[in-house]
Amino acid sequence: MRYAYHGGTTLYANLVTDIRLAKELGYDSVELWIPKVLRYLAAGFTPDDLADELGNLPVAMLDVIVGFERMARQHVDERLDECARLAEVAARIGCPTIQIVATDEFEDQAWPTQRRVLVDSLRGMIDATSSYGVKLAIEPLVYSPFRSLSQALEVIADVGSDRVGLCLDTWHLWTSGEDWDVVAQLDPGLILSAQLSDTGPRSGSRWHDLDRAALPGDGIVPLQAAVDAVEATGYTGHWCVEMLSLQHREWHPRELATTLLERMRQYVRPNPGTVATPP
Repeated sequence: MRYAYHGGTTLYANLVTDIRLAKELGYDSVELWIPKVLRYLAAGFTPDDLADELGNLPVAMLDVIVGFERMARQHVDERLDECARLAEVAARIGCPTIQIVATDEFEDQAWPTQRRVLVDSLRGMIDATSSYGVKLAIEPLVYSPFRSLSQALEVIADVGSDRVGLCLDTWHLWTSGEDWDVVAQLDPGLILSAQLSDTGPRSGSRWHDLDRAALPGDGIVPLQAAVDAVEATGYTGHWCVEMLSLQHREWHPRELATTLLERMRQYVRPNPGTVATPP
């Protein structure tokens, strides 16, 4: 496997800091947090400037377009224009994938209706991004009606897997009750990204992103079983640690990035020839 640095984990660091830390600490790649990318561009920098800053560091994915179920009904042109803009940036920096998630803004709670909305939204996004050669990675969310792998696979089957695949997150998989044997049977060609994420106990009536405040290995997710299931598919791509922890965001970005790489190495075996250099 290859180790990617997730820019959403160090939320308060800027884009250039994320990139330079990934290089200096020996990560194999970086996942760029879309709000930071947009802020960088709004400051007057260009995709060419970003490409120069990255140099030889690969970008595994842009994270994340939120609420893609709204693409079929709200501000369609504006949101699809942003998708196209992000796809153009991704193509310029050699990034193959943009992550997308559906939240809970469905007018109808029946799955067949939700499925039609998601498929219509995805087709619009594919039309907006496909000319740039960028794929869309769906991550099912535990707090969304669109939470299961079976649902995601149905939607992908409807739109075709040539432009859409899966982002697998160990926290969402475990909290949604996915069977690791089912995960292990996935087609590795559908897996575009994998994220290592642990959690403390659920703090409310529903799971929330801020529950995953534990460093990998300090929480309650059976991480090795999760990683083993994903690896059993034959997936050999990028892994990153995703933490959305208020406490750890207050750490120095270098300290957190160093710790996350150390923790990732405990669970995810590197591919031959892609071992990250220890800092």
